Amino acid sequence: MKVAIAIDSFKGCISSYEAAQAVMLGIQEAVGAMAECAIIPVADGGEGTLDALQPALECERLTVIAKDPLGREIKANYLLTGDGQNSAAESRKIAIIEMAQASGINLLASQQLNPLKTSSYGTGQVILDALNRGCDKLFIALGSSATNDAGMGILKALGVRFLDAQGNELEGNGEDLVKIDRIDSADLNQKLLVRNLEILVACDVDNPLYGTTGAAYVFAPQKCAPTMSQEAVAEIIEELDRGLRNFAIKVSEAFSINEAAISQIPGAGAAGGVGAALAAILQAKLISGIEFVLNCVAAETQIQQADWVVTGEGQLDDQTTRGKVPAGVAAIARKYNVPVIAFSGSIVGDPQTLHEIGIDAYFSILNRPLSLEAAMDKDNAIAMLKQSAREVFRLIA
Repeated sequence: MKVAIAIDSFKGCISSYEAAQAVMLGIQEAVGAMAECAIIPVADGGEGTLDALQPALECERLTVIAKDPLGREIKANYLLTGDGQNSAAESRKIAIIEMAQASGINLLASQQLNPLKTSSYGTGQVILDALNRGCDKLFIALGSSATNDAGMGILKALGVRFLDAQGNELEGNGEDLVKIDRIDSADLNQKLLVRNLEILVACDVDNPLYGTTGAAYVFAPQKCAPTMSQEAVAEIIEELDRGLRNFAIKVSEAFSINEAAISQIPGAGAAGGVGAALAAILQAKLISGIEFVLNCVAAETQIQQADWVVTGEGQLDDQTTRGKVPAGVAAIARKYNVPVIAFSGSIVGDPQTLHEIGIDAYFSILNRPLSLEAAMDKDNAIAMLKQSAREVFRLIA
């Protein structure tokens, strides 16, 4: 029995590798030597993207001092590689940047979360370091951010100035979006204007910039401290959504771009609006994060040889179908008629949509009533995931 395991992290709890190891151990306990398990490192462009890609690519991991979402200095990593061209004259220097490294939700304690106060400035510093090293191709993975600033922080680090009605320069966090009166791009870093620069942006979602399916309404609640009241979260969402609308209008005025081309492109709402900023102002191309990663790690080869595929993530919900790891894995498995099992901590929304994207059966690993804190405990999660995999594969065997 060959089993391909391509499971995402359970955000804030266990990494992709830890989850895959737990599944593998559970399968081995159930069927012993019958099982031949292949762990496929995966990520959808969020936290863990560098870890998934580094073993598959010939690259160097670099460390940069950058600011975290609250402006504190930290160490952030990115990957530096080439494109495999034989001729040195034709080769390109490529930076693979994970937004979660400098602007990730994992960098803040739960009580510090507030998308009005956080900024993506640190990710801009990482991009600037790559440009200064001569990179002419950037791959930027947007998932797992703590920010909802529409990339104001990134753009500020790259030289763009955001001014309020009094001409004061704004800091560039979520609460500044509604204050933007004018955008000055005169000092935009010249390295971004080189003729051959290519920027690919990996999105794990296809949401627009604003509105009920946009960045604020869909993702901002996850970036608020759990101690906030529902009323406080609702106020934050409304303020951010107004700010994102204002951002789109001001960008369209400053750069002579149709407003819909900023706000409505699929993925504009990724990472709190960073997708819109990079696409509109830096002419970045938005791509599927999970498709990029699965291609890099040669997942298709391993999946087509498998008898079963195991995938999953912390919560299976409506967002799962919009570019998350389980959807990408299931799409490949469906091509080869390989059945797919998904595990998660919780399951929300219409389960039929999970079947429609190629997940044949799904299971919550929670095996008893638990508080959120207990359910998010790493040891508990690993034990429950292992047990769930064991019982499912006992049945299969």
